[in-house]
Amino acid sequence: MEFDYVIVGAGSAGCVLAARLSEQPDVRVLLLEAGGHDRRMLVSVPLAWPRVVQRRMYDWQYTSEPEPHLNDRSIILPRGKIVGGCSSINGMVWARGNAADYDEWEQLGAKGWSFADVEPYFKRIENWAGEPNPARGVGGPMTVRKCPYDDPLNKSVANAMSNLGIPYNPDYNAGDQSGFAATQQSIRNGRRSSVARAYLHPAKGRANLHVETNAEAERIKFENGRATGVFYTGKSGPAFAAARREVIVASGALNSPQLLMLSGIGPGAELRRLGLDVVVDAPDVGQNLMDHCAVMTEYRRRDDGPFMALSRWDRLVRDTLQAYLLGRGPATDVPTTGQLFARVDGQKGPPQLQFLLRPVARYAQPWFPGLIKRGESRFGCGVILLHPYSRGHVELKSARPRDGARVFLNMLADERDRAVLRDGIRLGRKVFAESAMDAHRGEELLPGEACTTDEQLDAFLKDNCGTAHHAAGTCRMGSDEGSVVDPQLRVRGVGNLRVIDASVMPAMPSGNTNAPTIMIAEKGADLISS
Repeated sequence: MEFDYVIVGAGSAGCVLAARLSEQPDVRVLLLEAGGHDRRMLVSVPLAWPRVVQRRMYDWQYTSEPEPHLNDRSIILPRGKIVGGCSSINGMVWARGNAADYDEWEQLGAKGWSFADVEPYFKRIENWAGEPNPARGVGGPMTVRKCPYDDPLNKSVANAMSNLGIPYNPDYNAGDQSGFAATQQSIRNGRRSSVARAYLHPAKGRANLHVETNAEAERIKFENGRATGVFYTGKSGPAFAAARREVIVASGALNSPQLLMLSGIGPGAELRRLGLDVVVDAPDVGQNLMDHCAVMTEYRRRDDGPFMALSRWDRLVRDTLQAYLLGRGPATDVPTTGQLFARVDGQKGPPQLQFLLRPVARYAQPWFPGLIKRGESRFGCGVILLHPYSRGHVELKSARPRDGARVFLNMLADERDRAVLRDGIRLGRKVFAESAMDAHRGEELLPGEACTTDEQLDAFLKDNCGTAHHAAGTCRMGSDEGSVVDPQLRVRGVGNLRVIDASVMPAMPSGNTNAPTIMIAEKGADLISS
């Protein structure tokens, strides 16, 4: 099989690249995806998202190596192994990040990636369903809406924030991020708006686009210093796809560096130790792993809120079918209702923390009278560290592709990260202690009212911190010779090979990484075609 472009990974970047590159009728595109198709009820229905993640459905099954600063716990790392990638299993929260984030990218050597450069791509992506605003895109593939989930707790939290001088922000993706806002979600007509639905499905009828599922890439072939194709295992066994123009790796922050290293691009001494031929000695491949560290706070809730009635088994089945078949009803909502972007040190700049309000229990389960006990009514929020100082890395387990990679998050290695999270927990406590919350607030369960000192909060963080599932940075983009890719996303040291996904981010955006990853792919498609 011979194509102009072979794209490895049908995730948040790969689906976009396949759709955009195949717009040129004289170009043949192959998209390889290790997982299966995405036309599944639990993927489509927004309310089913926690079940998909908790049961690790359509997932690469990654866990971190024991984390030395998290009491040697291994952290679960869901990564989408399905058409649509993580956009088919994520929480559908839509956040562009802060303008200063992208200006920092340019300062770090990613020339052409300032906010002025990338803002047109964010607009191109969006079909904004909220109030008209020139900063937002309309008519793009990804429909974005405000969360409509109606719960009296939402208004109480907004009032509590206001009492503390925290303003309401009508649109955190249209300029200033600061303040409390309704969560924006990638949901269209009551169903998940993944990149598969938004980009790939409309393009799949093109004669010049071939999508192969259950096809796991093993290594890239090089001839005379140029990438010429990909060896992979498909449904019928070992196969090879030749690329006349370019191979594009879009496998995400964990799998992209793994494929590069399996192909001979990575730390030379380590590759030789595993018996791999070295094509390019690139020490930074797999380094600079960043993720948003997150921890949950939780309270007993005095009132039930609407979710308890909705989560009764018979109603849940009915609502799930209604959402899947008709795109309406309670299961079209995700009860992550509001969020706050904030700094806790009083300085100016991008927010340090993101708070995700959840008016329901962390592990809410279906119930049924007389058969399954009803759970306790609770609420809380996720406290997310947006700009961690700690860095981890990814390395090969072996020279066998199916063995996967070792992931070392190294979370909370830097005291500054712990300090910001401590301050975040304390800010959340101030909000929930306001009189506006009296009708809802019961006993503090996490971290617990007795957990007050720095030492006690650090112990709580070590026992409870996890990830917001935003891995990035392992194929860092920059202008220095040590960077893995240049600002055109070309892999240094070889020809006809690019990496285009979250792994190229030189620094973390202020918020969820799905929208920035789609932006990278949109801009990457233009760089390839120019």
